[in-house]
Amino acid sequence: MAIELKDLAPLLLKAERTNGDVDPSVLTNVLRGGRVANDRRKELLQVIERHPVLSDRDMMYRNHDERYNFGIKKAFHYIKLLQEGGYTDPVDQQILYSAMGEPTAIEVHRSMFVPTLENQGDDKQRAKWLPLAKNYKILGAYAQTELGHGSNVQV
Repeated sequence: MAIELKDLAPLLLKAERTNGDVDPSVLTNVLRGGRVANDRRKELLQVIERHPVLSDRDMMYRNHDERYNFGIKKAFHYIKLLQEGGYTDPVDQQILYSAMGEPTAIEVHRSMFVPTLENQGDDKQRAKWLPLAKNYKILGAYAQTELGHGSNVQV
């Protein structure tokens, strides 16, 4: 019986890891912004893992209606977690959101609406709308026409 490279790959990888002189924990801390930042990230991941709703990652096993309804529920619990936990730091918020494992109904609000207010609003607009948007008192949306966006709209 001939040994193929695919059979050796796990053994070769294990040997390389054993003989390597790079400490994985040091490398992880470097890649994650330092030990303090990495420890904070781990704490926040635990917050999501302990949460009965936010830790649920079974969206792919739900039908469309179930996914929609559960996504709304997950967004509600995420906002509630931020407010009750006092998570105001944008980095903490992003770590918590990413730890949920999938986008929710507030993804457009977080990724497009708030940054648009921050980057395109004047001082007066930012003063009025950003606190409302960042505290989820208002939710932003996105709309576009179908013309010119590859939907094959015909005249």
